[in-house]
Amino acid sequence: SLAFRNEPIESLIPKIAQIGFDAVEVFGDHIDGRSDAELASIRKLAADHELRILAMSPYLALTRDQAEYAESVDRVKRFLHYGQVLGCHNIRTFTDVGPRGINSRSATPAQWEQGIGGLKEITAMDRNFQFLLETHPSTLADTPESTRRVLKEVAATNLKVLYQPSTPVSAAVKMYGNSRFENAL
Repeated sequence: SLAFRNEPIESLIPKIAQIGFDAVEVFGDHIDGRSDAELASIRKLAADHELRILAMSPYLALTRDQAEYAESVDRVKRFLHYGQVLGCHNIRTFTDVGPRGINSRSATPAQWEQGIGGLKEITAMDRNFQFLLETHPSTLADTPESTRRVLKEVAATNLKVLYQPSTPVSAAVKMYGNSRFENAL
């Protein structure tokens, strides 16, 4: 629902179903701050339209300053609750986002440590949730090598890779082929 971030999720769900999708990834701002009753209503609306709420996408900044790190951890706590109400146990995850995002090559050792620590902290909050680490520029998971490093250092069974083909990782797939890339991760 990110593509329509300025439109309420309640008006998007019928449109998404009408187009023919069977699931929706809900942009974090569409649900953040909603009451349990509002979330239950969104869940029912999705079910009425035979749409599964596949994932929620809060945006995190685990590699920046302590205030943004703390807000990211608090955001995940809220989204774990939202997921319970929505019946969704997948959270799309980044170590950072946006134009101020910190990528794997420019991250300092302290930023790497903080990003890895943040992923360890949030994945430990509820092992019934899958955290889908999207490969993306301006994050620690921006190359096959950095993505492998993140997975190895976090070592959480509920941290999965969500491959984003528009990132530099796609260059590795083109260069090495899908099977070699999959084996690398």
